[in-house]
Amino acid sequence: MWSFSDARLGQTYGFPVVGKLNGQWKVLLSSGYDNSDGKGYVFVLNAGTGALEQTLSTSCVNSGTTAGGRCGIAKIGVLMERQNVDDSILMAYAGDLAGNLWRFKLGDGSSQAIKVAQTGTDALRQPITTAPVIVPHDVNSATPMHYLTFGTGRYLNQADMVSSDTQTFYGLIVNPASAIMDNSFAALRTSTALSPLVLEKTCDKTIKDNLGGSVGMIDTVDTGNLSDKCSSTSDYDTITLKRAANQVPAGDLLSCKQQLKGWRADMMFTKERLSVHAD
Repeated sequence: MWSFSDARLGQTYGFPVVGKLNGQWKVLLSSGYDNSDGKGYVFVLNAGTGALEQTLSTSCVNSGTTAGGRCGIAKIGVLMERQNVDDSILMAYAGDLAGNLWRFKLGDGSSQAIKVAQTGTDALRQPITTAPVIVPHDVNSATPMHYLTFGTGRYLNQADMVSSDTQTFYGLIVNPASAIMDNSFAALRTSTALSPLVLEKTCDKTIKDNLGGSVGMIDTVDTGNLSDKCSSTSDYDTITLKRAANQVPAGDLLSCKQQLKGWRADMMFTKERLSVHAD
């Protein structure tokens, strides 16, 4: 039994992440919000002893303003190698309240996180309070990529209850080997490298989730071309998130235009936001 305490550990909303690094079991903790210096951190601890073995910080500047936001990190998303076999962690990602998305290279002594993207500039920034979901992408190419999906929004204080700021779902194809942020990801809200999707409709019919509860369906289509398939040259800019009948969308991405690096879809309803983790 052990405990971990650090001045850089603030109000923690995220769950610990347990996995292997270099064959040894580790625990990943996020710094949370309102810590001693306002920066975002990921702590790597020895799972057996609780000893702190690696600390990675972001370069986010905590201005405390509406535009800049705060730099706290709540929830960590990881990409596992051989998940459910030996749970080795390949890479970790997390977002902050200032709308930045960060990559954390673990187990090699690194101390600085790499900024992957930011949702916007100044007042257009959207907070990220949930863990991104990461899967391998184009693994057989010379440059294997990661495919990240996440949503924006916060529900932390009274002001958040009345905020009508637009929040967005994103899907990004990122290079995990890059040491700098792709310029296309410097302002995701307006990036021409992302295909703009719309949440076309929701279904009122009763659909049961795994727990027997009723859920809705979301269907998304490309705003520029409503074709479902890349059936001709004119359709090469089509990206559609497909769903099977009477099922919650699986999140399949169809992308035929090679220069596109992802997609975005604004949430449909006023005051809508993503504030819980979803796979």
